[in-house]
Amino acid sequence: MSNSSNITGESLLYLTDNQLRQGIEAMFFAYRGFTADPDRILEEYGYGRAHHRAIHFINGSPGTTVNNLLNILGVTKQSLNRVLRTLVDDTLVEVKIGVQDKRERHLYLTSQGLQ
Repeated sequence: MSNSSNITGESLLYLTDNQLRQGIEAMFFAYRGFTADPDRILEEYGYGRAHHRAIHFINGSPGTTVNNLLNILGVTKQSLNRVLRTLVDDTLVEVKIGVQDKRERHLYLTSQGLQ
């Protein structure tokens, strides 16, 4: 291997502080642009990102438990309960008691929640 290809390869492995800062800023602005419209739409319905994430993961795994959703989202029970209470009250999510373990609460999207 020639030295020029090693230098090029090595230079790709390391970023300067300025390059890192520029990359982080680019990700920030991209994320802000990517989330602006969904945030506005959610706000029209009185929901936030937490509601959207809960619906997303319940949809992806119907019957998932509250504890599993807690682990996936990495939020507190209090925070998740607030979100789920809203979604249940708005008939987007249905909660069913576990058949084998009555302490478990399984989450399903309703037909309205699937829309």
